[in-house]
Order: sequence, then C-alpha cells, then structure tokens
Amino acid sequence: MVKFNKLGLLALYICAFELSCSSVAFTQKIENEDLIVELTDENFDQIQDGQWLIGFFDKTTKESLELEEDWREYAVNCKDQDITVGRLSGVDNPALTVRFFVTAYPAVFYIKNGIAHEIKMPTREIMIGLIQDKTWSKLLKINFLYNPFSIQMSLLSNLFLHAVNLYDYEDAIVKKFVPFSSVTDFCFGLTFIVVGTTLGLLITIAVGAFQVFFLESRSSSAKDTKKQSDESSGESESDSDSEEVKKTSEDESSVRKRK
Repeated sequence: MVKFNKLGLLALYICAFELSCSSVAFTQKIENEDLIVELTDENFDQIQDGQWLIGFFDKTTKESLELEEDWREYAVNCKDQDITVGRLSGVDNPALTVRFFVTAYPAVFYIKNGIAHEIKMPTREIMIGLIQDKTWSKLLKINFLYNPFSIQMSLLSNLFLHAVNLYDYEDAIVKKFVPFSSVTDFCFGLTFIVVGTTLGLLITIAVGAFQVFFLESRSSSAKDTKKQSDESSGESESDSDSEEVKKTSEDESSVRKRK
C-alpha cells in the first residue's frame, strides 16, 4: 500500500511537471505571436514610423512557407534591436503588394523611418546573419521610382485596388444576373475603356502643360540670357575696336607733326 502511494506521488509529480512545461511553452508561443504584427491594406501606415521588418508570404510557395515558420524566431531576436516585425499575405492584400512592387514570394523589406530597403533572396542563412550581425545599414535603398511611400506608387496601388473592387462587383453582378452576363461584360468593358482613355488624356494634357509652362519658359529664359551675353560681348568688342582705331590715328598724327 505504501509502495503504491509512492508510485502515485511520483506519477503525480511527473504529470504536474509536464503540465507546467506545456503551459510555459504555450505562454511563450503566445508571446511570440504577439511580437508579430499582422499588416493589411488598412493598417500599413504605422510602418513609416521607427524600424520595421516586414515579410510578404504566399501559402502556395514552398520557400515562403519555410521562411514564415522561422518568422517568430526573427521577431524574438529583433525585439532587442527595437525592430518591429510584421507579416502579411500578398494575395489577401493586393494594394500593398503593388505598392511594394512584389513580383515573387517571399519578399522581405527593412524599413527605417519611412525609407524602405529590400532584402534580396531572403533565405534563413541570410536573415540570421543579417539579424545577428546587425548589418541593416549595408542594405541598399529602394529606387525613388519604386519607393513604396512615393506619390506614384501610392497612386498605382489605389488604382489597382479600385480595379480589383470593380472586378469583384462585376463578378457579383454576373453571378446574380447570369442570363445577362454578356451585357454586364460589355458594360464593364466599356467602362474600363472610357476610364482608361480619360486617364490617358488627362496624363497627356498634364505632360503637355508641364512642357509648355516649365520647359519652354526655361529654354526662352536661357535664350534671352545668351542673347544678352552676346550683345554685351559685341559691345565690348566694338568699344575695343574703336579704342584701337583712335590710338592708331593719334600715333599717325604725332608722326606727321614730327616730320
């Protein structure tokens, strides 16, 4: 009976130890999850402040799934460097995908105070070396044309988002009015043509106005400056010629007087 009680106490201690270990692991997992910020098209504005490490992932890509498994580990290591780690699904957030010009998954970016840097070929070895060595300053900045926070990329992402929404509306209408699918396709196609033509005309007019009011004014001012410089140089040359003629005439008159 005593032996049974000792075995029972031992089993009870083992169960309590396993429960405590599992609870600690579960708590640690929750804390690691809290370190990762889930980004969307609606809450991405926060990444312009401070330091961020964000990743674009896709559920259908093997490399993307492997890197996403290690993302919690990177979040824990980046916490000591005051770097906030975020992630998002590229398929579910098309506006951000276009804004950052993501063409392949996974895609990882380091952002510091609104300045984006792309991490080329974000494998596990590269990410661990980058975080441990703290070589963030060696990353190249994204070109101004593809800067995700520039005006052109913001405009492009908004246009793409509206196009996606319009396509969703078309799909919903087609599903609701199946017999009139050809009519809806025609209407939406005509809408795209009209909107595209209008945008093209507006852009052409804006470029033409810029050339007329800015480029031609600069060229005309440059021509006026050149003309004034030519006139001033011509006047100086004529003055020098007249002085030389006057000097030669004085020399000739002095020679005649001596004779």
